[in-house]
Amino acid sequence: MSACEIPTGKAPHGCAILDVKQCVVAGLITVGAVGVSITSMPGTIGILGAGLAILMLVIAVTDWHSFIIPDALSAAGLCLGVIYAAVQEPAGMLLAVAVAIVRGAALALVFLAIRNAYGRIRRRDLPGLRAPGSTGRSCR
Repeated sequence: MSACEIPTGKAPHGCAILDVKQCVVAGLITVGAVGVSITSMPGTIGILGAGLAILMLVIAVTDWHSFIIPDALSAAGLCLGVIYAAVQEPAGMLLAVAVAIVRGAALALVFLAIRNAYGRIRRRDLPGLRAPGSTGRSCR
């Protein structure tokens, strides 16, 4: 059952769920993003971009309602990025994928450093990188 089929209100575990208006807005954004991606870059690259647009919308809505980004969605984004790198440079596929992975890892380390520095400055433990349910609410 999709989020749009659930009645308006609160889920039993306390997480907000989408109402019809939010589903219509999310649907319009999805159709627009997919259309722009496919028309601006026809072919495989456009389809991968459309898939990424859909995935990012799902991640945004999930995070908005539950303050959690499921690992499966993060893994799907990683896979799309690796496939995109491979498709973009078919002649040098292995090098393109390796460069994409190194860039992603470097960016992840930058965000981890910012998170850790902020935690030290504020002298508080921050959410993230913990088991679901250890702090805050978990909607899994």
